[in-house]
Amino acid sequence: MAELDRKMDELKLEKKNPINPVLRTILQGVADENCQFSKLYGMPHVVKLIWEKVLVAMHMHIKFGKDENYERDYNPPPPFIAQTGFRLRFDVKFPKPTDININMMPFVMAKKFENMQLPDYLKPYSDMIETAFFNELPFFDIEEFGKIGYLTIHESLVEEGKSQRRPGLHTESPGFIYVKNDLSDEKCEELCIEKGSGHDKIMALGVWWGKLGYNSHHFPNGGIYMASNVDDSCKVWDCQIVADNNGEELIRKHGDIEHLRCFLPESTLLKSDILYWINDRTPHESLPLKKGTYRQFFRLVTHRVSVWYEDHSTKNPNGVVPDPKMTRIVRGSKFDEGYVTVVG
Repeated sequence: MAELDRKMDELKLEKKNPINPVLRTILQGVADENCQFSKLYGMPHVVKLIWEKVLVAMHMHIKFGKDENYERDYNPPPPFIAQTGFRLRFDVKFPKPTDININMMPFVMAKKFENMQLPDYLKPYSDMIETAFFNELPFFDIEEFGKIGYLTIHESLVEEGKSQRRPGLHTESPGFIYVKNDLSDEKCEELCIEKGSGHDKIMALGVWWGKLGYNSHHFPNGGIYMASNVDDSCKVWDCQIVADNNGEELIRKHGDIEHLRCFLPESTLLKSDILYWINDRTPHESLPLKKGTYRQFFRLVTHRVSVWYEDHSTKNPNGVVPDPKMTRIVRGSKFDEGYVTVVG
């Protein structure tokens, strides 16, 4: 009883001593006579056992990044997939801003800007696009070439205390959404969303310096490349939020994972003018700026995108559209309750 009363007192001091929102819900239910959980009032040992089970279940959904580096003589180990949340890739230089604001514009991932079929006003960003692709050569996943990628560029003045991008701890994958086919009477379908997907493949790289040997090397496969020109305006966590063995997700609507914050490893503040690689299950958060400034944001999502939101994305004036073999075009606000409609 005393332990439960103490926890309830903590709820009243939430701003000074925040607790996990799932635990908060359990404790509020125990104290609510109209809730089934109220039957557990006076049984703190049972509440504790329930919470321990919840903790175990939550940790099953978090795969922590590891530095799987190695050195080996003669026989290289086979490639394997690391549970990496993000990687620092390359230095970049932002062009002079012109108030560009595009979101998820489809384009052809090609070696030259002329073949990307992007509008001319985006040409100043061609060096950054090519950096995302070709500094990875010869290891950049060859299947990306000629496929449809998605470009986001946001240039704007950001006020002090505001974030330029969507705030809150989230992943790019929004978990599941409900879709309905506009051309038939099909029932709503639950669809798990990919947005670039991606994983960090670790392969052996031959090294010759006196004798033959192998060092590990990280090669991003798919995923998302992003950068900004403002220090400490975004933070990421080196882990992935994954489904459990039964396919159950803890990612909430719009990718919200605020309820997992206290379980995540230490975060990393991203620095300016550096291109980072993440995947669509990497926890990240756009931060409010300590001082108002003009911010440029760049993001390139590779071809594994399962849904393209027509109402929230920028159409390519040169006619490039999402690949129908990979991506469904849906209409409707992703922020509304209910379902969105497949139109392509």
